Amino acid sequence: MFQLQSERQLGIPPSGPQALGLPQACAGPAGAPTKLRVLVADDSRTNRRILELMLKNMGHDVVLAGDGLEAVEAFELASFDLVLLDGRMPRLDGPSAACVMRTIEAKTHRERTSIFAVTGGLGSAACKESGIDGVLEKPFMLSDLTAVVGACCPAA
Repeated sequence: MFQLQSERQLGIPPSGPQALGLPQACAGPAGAPTKLRVLVADDSRTNRRILELMLKNMGHDVVLAGDGLEAVEAFELASFDLVLLDGRMPRLDGPSAACVMRTIEAKTHRERTSIFAVTGGLGSAACKESGIDGVLEKPFMLSDLTAVVGACCPAA
């Protein structure tokens, strides 16, 4: 589990997205970063807050969910560019939530959303079977999260 620290201790730059050196794929018109809509689901309030701080400081919009069921409900109501799911949550775990989200996409003819598990020790087989695109292993660095976000940014 993460320990809540100040933004400076987490390595979050005070000047926002431009200071992060986001990948070129994230650059919009005139080099401006693309703003993503990100759904974060984790049963730990601390973990949600850390991800929220990191993502907002990158310039992205963040919607938070306390478990997999809340994440699925949010996913049904709105579209997201990226979903970050904790692997183990009450009521509905990350792989199960991802499976339901993939079903929603298929039924509604929605474009495929990038879904990443943010977890420590979730097997890659469980991720593949559920439709999870990748894993961000806990604990992670800001640069790891930046790489995941960069991979999900629409091309300029």
